[in-house]
Amino acid sequence: MSTPEERRPTSDLLRNATDAIGDLVRQELRQGQAEMLDKARQTGKGAVLLGAAAVLGAAASGTATVLVLRILDRLMPRPAAAAVATVVLGAAAAGVGAWGLDELRRVNPVPEQTLESLREDIAVVRDES
Repeated sequence: MSTPEERRPTSDLLRNATDAIGDLVRQELRQGQAEMLDKARQTGKGAVLLGAAAVLGAAASGTATVLVLRILDRLMPRPAAAAVATVVLGAAAAGVGAWGLDELRRVNPVPEQTLESLREDIAVVRDES
């Protein structure tokens, strides 16, 4: 005696398989999208720090430079005072910039969980074939 599965037309079985694969692909795409969004949020911290470095660099070349130059002008000739101020403020901007780049390097932009899930799905399909 044949089972209900054996009596179903091949076209129905193919349609069900196609629907299942479509659902699986949509699910994997949603998972990948969520994972990439999470990674983008993590990357945001580094981007904010780089923005802060830019603002600090601009401020350093503006108002803080004037203050430092006025103080140094009392201790040394004006060209030497300008050179010292440039080095100190530039080093501060470089330090914050390096910190921001370090934060960005910590984030792996590859959606690892989605890739692993796809590998498992492929293995299951191969085993069933």
